[in-house]
Amino acid sequence: MPLAAAPEPWADAAPFSLAPAELAAAATAMPVPPGADVAVLWRDETYRFDDAGRLRYRRHTIFRPLTPAAVERWGTTEAAFSPWHQQRPRIRARVVTAAGGERRLDPASARLLAIAQGRPPVAGQRRLLRASLPGLAAGEVVEETVEVDDAAPYFAGGSVYHHQLGLSQPILHARLLLDSPTSLPLRYGVRLRPDLQPERRLVGERVQLLFDLRDLPPAADPEPYLPPQLPRRPAVVFATGESWNAVARAYAARVEERLQDFDARRALDLEPVVSGEKRETRVASILARVRRRLQPSGRPFGAAPLEPTAPAEILSRGGGDGKDLALVLVAALRAAGMDADLALLAAGPGQDVEPRLPGLGRFDRVLVVTAGERPLWIDPSGRVSRPGEIPLELQGRQALIVDAATDGLVRTPQSSAQDNRMLAEREVLFADYGAGIVVETSTYHGAFERQQRAFALARDAATRRATYGAYARAAFAAEELGEVVEDDPVDLSHPFRLRLEARAAGRARSTLEGASLTIPPADLLGPLPAALRQAGGAPRLADFILPMPYRSEWRYRVALPAGLEPRRLPASRRRQLGAAVLDQSWRLEDGVVIGELRFDSGPRRLTPARFEATRTALAALIEEGPIRFELERRGARELAAGRVRQGIAELRRLIAAEPGRSLHRVRLARALLDLGLGKAARDAARAAVAAEPDSALAHQFLGVALVHDELGRRQGPGHDRDGARRALERARQLDPRNPNPRLELALLYLTGDEGVAFAPGADLERAIAELAALRRDLGERRLDRQLLAALLHAGRGDELLALAGQQPGGEGLRWRLVGRTLVDGPQAALAELAAGSPDAGSPDAGSPDADSLLAAAVDLLAAGRRHAGGV
Repeated sequence: MPLAAAPEPWADAAPFSLAPAELAAAATAMPVPPGADVAVLWRDETYRFDDAGRLRYRRHTIFRPLTPAAVERWGTTEAAFSPWHQQRPRIRARVVTAAGGERRLDPASARLLAIAQGRPPVAGQRRLLRASLPGLAAGEVVEETVEVDDAAPYFAGGSVYHHQLGLSQPILHARLLLDSPTSLPLRYGVRLRPDLQPERRLVGERVQLLFDLRDLPPAADPEPYLPPQLPRRPAVVFATGESWNAVARAYAARVEERLQDFDARRALDLEPVVSGEKRETRVASILARVRRRLQPSGRPFGAAPLEPTAPAEILSRGGGDGKDLALVLVAALRAAGMDADLALLAAGPGQDVEPRLPGLGRFDRVLVVTAGERPLWIDPSGRVSRPGEIPLELQGRQALIVDAATDGLVRTPQSSAQDNRMLAEREVLFADYGAGIVVETSTYHGAFERQQRAFALARDAATRRATYGAYARAAFAAEELGEVVEDDPVDLSHPFRLRLEARAAGRARSTLEGASLTIPPADLLGPLPAALRQAGGAPRLADFILPMPYRSEWRYRVALPAGLEPRRLPASRRRQLGAAVLDQSWRLEDGVVIGELRFDSGPRRLTPARFEATRTALAALIEEGPIRFELERRGARELAAGRVRQGIAELRRLIAAEPGRSLHRVRLARALLDLGLGKAARDAARAAVAAEPDSALAHQFLGVALVHDELGRRQGPGHDRDGARRALERARQLDPRNPNPRLELALLYLTGDEGVAFAPGADLERAIAELAALRRDLGERRLDRQLLAALLHAGRGDELLALAGQQPGGEGLRWRLVGRTLVDGPQAALAELAAGSPDAGSPDAGSPDADSLLAAAVDLLAAGRRHAGGV
């Protein structure tokens, strides 16, 4: 039984004719759909056309917001209109209380707002009239009407209208009336409601189509990335055009009238036509001239009067909307002997224009197309596209060519993955130690190129550099962006190139034992929609349209540093990832490792089964993680295998080959120290410092060697504590961003003269300062336990308590008990233990977990020589 089976006195009454008490009683008696916080009781809409095609729209709505949140969302009434062909809307409203009182809307309280349109949004001529409903509260009844009249038809040659069936909330009863004279060729179609059929009535010389709907569910979000011809939501679509030919003829007549007396050759100072010149070359030259003269406003077609502006006026003001720029370009191309016309389109990704419903109204973009065996599509508003290149959102869409001979819509061409490609050539330069440098030179084609050129044109240098820096951090874990070289974004004579230098790139890292390059293939999937990269979710029901089919390729070139060789090259293989393909190849040529990864997204349209297969495969690729390409040092490999003589000989060979470098001497010192030859390790480390006095690594390892005694024991008898401190402090001075020498230095400060932690001779203040600075400046937390212990031994309870609060789980709670004891005494610590901690799972004071936490805290206090008293 329909929810709206209760009496509906408003259905046959004129708006605002019911007494407030009668309206309130009937409205509150109506059932509320489950889950709704607004009861939409009645929504009656009428589209009435006159003989000239002018439209009068009327809407009558009755609803009750049931919650304060609903009042917030539904507390205004509004009507949109286009002043260039519509009169100012008339809005009436009243709020009826449960007791039968009413508050009427004051029409003077309505505000007129501009509506931004287009992508990106820009101010057009469309307006919004909005008013707040007076004193609306939850449970009260709202009755409102909106009337919008055309002063002139949107387009006398035929218009199309789209009426969505449904709102964000259920509607108990909705009616839609289409009322037109028999002389008007009104056509209609019902979308996603095959059960809905109108009642057709002939009233004199007028035809009425009445659609009656009850218990209308909320409008659901459609699946994303649907094919353009599929409807998104239930709707009634209707049009007044006789045919597409009639629509095209009517608009073409206006265009030709504007072009009739315009001398484009003289106005644009066009060069004479060169015999044998290629069409594309000539079009590109003319397009560049038009772009230099005119700036696009960004307003979509339909946001301003449809009547074309005279070309001379467009040139005089130096710009205009899409149809203005297209009109001037058409005139210029015709002056050069080419047959060119305007073409109207509706941009994606929404539903496309319906071929069976002729009329203007859905079109919002204008292109230019030249006739011939191979039509050439041109975007006059795009500043960075060549002839034949059109935006992704206009590809594969229905277009109306504005020509008297047009008899239907034509589909625009679509790009393939091969058309939209990006090649990144990455030269990897390993550092002697630590993070290296990656120099990336990218070449862009198709949509990639247009995006990059548009970005370079629209952003200032500082913004671009910040963006490139963020990219370097994400792509290469780089700490610094070096040199950046960009092509001129408006020079279309060659593909756009961008070269950048990622310094201190963590994905190209060297150690004393070798080096590694981390390559995440998942980064190749960045241009794909998230819906295709994330596993799970509801099964796909309709075909999936990829917004941009593309091919992305990385070419790595890794010159092997002296003494380094690949442990093994990554596998060369082809992977079928559903509809997509990932090719990987690796080879070694003349001491250079060359790696290529090429991802092809596959076809633009995927069936549900193909979509699911692709999504599953891509999610698995992401889950696998990065490729790790490792290099090893020959000397380290020999030493690891127990071939000490060969390993040391290899290190000495490298030293002899490059005597001015410290790296090989540091590696020798490391090997000798590992062999227990502390004195020889010190000598090798001192030689490394002598070879490169400004090498932070050499000073760091000299400090490490001096911390050990002559037998290679850490802080054994005879270790040089002061010398180690001086070397590590010098390493910190040379490379303050490197945490390793600073961590060594902090550990040295924590120990006493005999190498015992917190013993006499330890410099707790310096240790605490160094560890705190590492946390603050570099986010380094590996020695948090040592910092907590140092704070305990120093008696700095407040700082210990603050740091303990940043530690996870039981570890944090143990240290909090210690800190609380230092600050407030043992009873306060016991009270905190009884209260528990969210991080530690809130144990009860008497539980074994609590006992173990208490015992651990006592042990820590004892180790810190702070007796717990009554604890």
